[in-house]
Amino acid sequence: MNMVLVVLALAIFLGLSFFFLSLLKPSQDSDYLNLYAHALLRTMLKSETGYLDPDCRSLEDLLACAYYQPAHVCAANGRLKEMACEQALAANIAQLTQKYDIVKGSYRYLLAAESGAVFFQAGDVSLDKASSARIAADRTVSKISSDGRLLQATVRLYLARK
Repeated sequence: MNMVLVVLALAIFLGLSFFFLSLLKPSQDSDYLNLYAHALLRTMLKSETGYLDPDCRSLEDLLACAYYQPAHVCAANGRLKEMACEQALAANIAQLTQKYDIVKGSYRYLLAAESGAVFFQAGDVSLDKASSARIAADRTVSKISSDGRLLQATVRLYLARK
């Protein structure tokens, strides 16, 4: 009797195991890259720049500043020199992309920001026109500048194999 119950329990366990394993789908490279692109974009936008000026603290802030006040100077804090918002934005993008091996090593990238029209692009501009073999991650950024203006921009990160 006990042996029958053990065999029955084992059969039920094996049956449920095969059922749940059949539901799993192997992840594809494009799924991973899509997840990576979205996480990378979010991380880049929230990253600190090192400036103490409220218009220049994060990459999101620098995007808003570069759009509304391109000549605004981000105040130096000892470690960083004074730079206009556009220059600080370009320098920070270059610095951040060097941090991430997948972008630097085997992928081309384009980071573009637009609010009606494209106002900032960094990376491989040819990815903007390509429609296949690329992954696009986008995020809408809403930022109020220190002078009270609202920026609503779409920031897109395109990744494609080299």
